[in-house]
Amino acid sequence: MKVKLATQLLSNSVADAIQYCCDMKLPGFEQASATVKFIRIFNCLFDVCNSRTLLQSGFKQALNTANFSAVEGFLLKAHRYIKELTVGPNPQAMRVVDSNRKTGFIGFLVCISTVLHMYSKVVGTQTHAPLLKFLPLYKCSQDHLEMFFSAIQSRGGWNNNPTARQFVAAYKRPLIHSEIRGSERGNCITLEDIPTLIFSSSDVEDHINNTSEWWQLLSTENSAATTDNDHNYFATGIYLSEVAVHIVVCIAGFVVCHLEKTLKCEPCLSVLRGDGSLVAYSLIHRKSRGWLVLPSNDVVDICVCAEKVFRCYTTGNSKVPLKNQFSECVSEVLSEFIFKPVFKELADHMKNQHPLDNHMILLIKAIATRYLLTRQKHAAKRISDALHENKIRTTYTKLVLFKGQ
Repeated sequence: MKVKLATQLLSNSVADAIQYCCDMKLPGFEQASATVKFIRIFNCLFDVCNSRTLLQSGFKQALNTANFSAVEGFLLKAHRYIKELTVGPNPQAMRVVDSNRKTGFIGFLVCISTVLHMYSKVVGTQTHAPLLKFLPLYKCSQDHLEMFFSAIQSRGGWNNNPTARQFVAAYKRPLIHSEIRGSERGNCITLEDIPTLIFSSSDVEDHINNTSEWWQLLSTENSAATTDNDHNYFATGIYLSEVAVHIVVCIAGFVVCHLEKTLKCEPCLSVLRGDGSLVAYSLIHRKSRGWLVLPSNDVVDICVCAEKVFRCYTTGNSKVPLKNQFSECVSEVLSEFIFKPVFKELADHMKNQHPLDNHMILLIKAIATRYLLTRQKHAAKRISDALHENKIRTTYTKLVLFKGQ
């Protein structure tokens, strides 16, 4: 069982997405409130069981005298919820802890009782001094054993039934190198090193930095850029639903967050964020916990146009735009906004730039490039995952192994 997939499913992000679909009155989500409550409770349980340090907040903070009363109240509430949980809406239905699928739920009940008992023994008030100042429960989980199994299994490739000599050879490597790294396709992932969506800086962003006042104070060398002004109404026939627009706005916030890390031109940075007045911000407001970025109206318009262009190039047999078509997608987006009143705040700022170094054009191009790169990588990953799931070796691992293939 891949535990990392279950933890991703039982998260606040999934609960927020289901609640958003319920608020939008999408078919199939009319009675999703019970599912949202179930996911939120188990998300908090995972946070308590994966607590590591005192620097975190909420239920992710390690157990100590300051937060134990709140955590204890939640754990007792979750204990009652799991014991009373039934299979189906009927009040007389069978309880989950009495059904054939009771193992995982009984495991959570045991974990809750164990956590409360461990805290009273090592941190709680006793006749003697406490053994620990706080209790990081992640140190007590079996994820470390799972990662050790993954490191051993990765040495054997597809052979998941090694001999004693093969196990000894695989066991020596973690001992010698003094570091255990689990596989990306293993059952667990390390919480200290979670992979994130990172891109390298693009040429367009470097061009804006090289022609800004910040760079001109350091160097007098400026590069030039050329743009294609051939106007083409390529994406005007594509329709995006209200939910799709909300998702595009959420991705636009990620684009702004990335550009703020790479751009150095202060006037260009000042036009990226919005004031939160758009109706399409509802998804960001629901999913944000204080760190999501609200893009400006102009950034949203550019990203919506980029989404339409992306869908135009992915119609038919093509699932992802080809490598030589990526520049065409960016040019299509640029041609839609080259003569439109966008980023009016940069009107005076453009007068200080060379015609070939127009920051408004370069900023539109940078936003479109970053959005299309994000969509392209996501579409390619979906195709890769679909191909991997269809492999017969993945589906019938044991049968293939014992068949000798």
